[in-house]
This record gives sequence, structure tokens and C-alpha cells, in this order.
Amino acid sequence: MTVTRTPKSDAATIEARRIRLIELLNEGKSEVEAAEMLRDEGYPGSPDTIRRDVRALAPAWRAANEQAFDEFRQKQLALLSELSEQAKNPNIKPDRRIELLLSILDREIRLTGTEAPSKSIIGHVSGNTTVQYRFLEHSHGLNEQQIEEVFAFMDSLPRRKVSIADCFPNQRPQLEAGEIPDAVGQVEE
Repeated sequence: MTVTRTPKSDAATIEARRIRLIELLNEGKSEVEAAEMLRDEGYPGSPDTIRRDVRALAPAWRAANEQAFDEFRQKQLALLSELSEQAKNPNIKPDRRIELLLSILDREIRLTGTEAPSKSIIGHVSGNTTVQYRFLEHSHGLNEQQIEEVFAFMDSLPRRKVSIADCFPNQRPQLEAGEIPDAVGQVEE
């Protein structure tokens, strides 16, 4: 099997191909369609060559997009500034003026990216939280020895003993290396 290679393009041909490629892509053609059209028009270039051209052109496109976006943002900020001045018209009721100015300020904040970050945390607690809070409240300030005495006293009280898995049915206990788990929900008599 023989592989025919096309000669490498010179700088002028590459530049002309890339300009035509940009035109075709702006018309909505895909890279594959553009590659076929370029070959039909006499430009040397396989689909791989066109992909390389697109990768080579991408940084300039990103820079142009950034610049265009920044110009758009500056125009929007200027327009908001004009609206802010117009909102100071004495014919506008004071409460409506405040509403308008706050709305303008909100849009400025979003455009400049200075909106304060927000984070919400939702927690779910199961069980009798009143008893838990009372225990924490009454045990506050006890030293370790006193806490152990409280636990020893609690252990001595008559009651049906359950495993920790019964107290927290939606959580699995963490096991130490080599530890074998007990049967979940096993009740001590």
C-alpha cells in the first residue's frame, strides 16, 4: 500500500485557507463540511489539517470574544448610569425612585461580578432533639471523669439495650481495620 502525501503548504496558502475556513465556519458549516469545500476549492488540507487550523485559530477567537463581551458590558454599564441619572427626576415618586435605583444597582452588580456569594446549608436531624439538647446543656462543663461517671450511671439503669445501628438506622458505623461488623439491629437482652 502506498501513501501519497501532499506537499506542505507555504505560509501564504495556510493563511488563505484559514481565512476561507473562518468564512465557511461563520456560514454555519461544520469542520468536516468546511474541509470538503476547501479541498473542492483547491486548498490542500485533510480533516486533521482543518482541526489543527481550528485549534490554532481558537485563542484569537477567544480573545476577540472576550474583547467583544467587555465592550458590551461597558455599554450596558454606561446605559445603566444614564438610567440612574434619569431615575433622579423629581417627577418620579420617591418610593418608585428607590425601587428603580435598587433595580439598576442589582444589574450593575451582576454585570461587574461583584454580587456577594451565597451558600445555603440544609441539615436534617432525626430523633428526639429536645432530649439531646437537654443532655448537652446538663453535661456542659463536666470534665472527662464526670462524663464517664454519667455514662456509667446511664449503663446501670434498667432498659432494653440496642446497638448503635438501631439509633441511627440511615448510617453505617465506621469499622476499624480488620473489625468484623455485628449483625445490624442486634438487640442485647
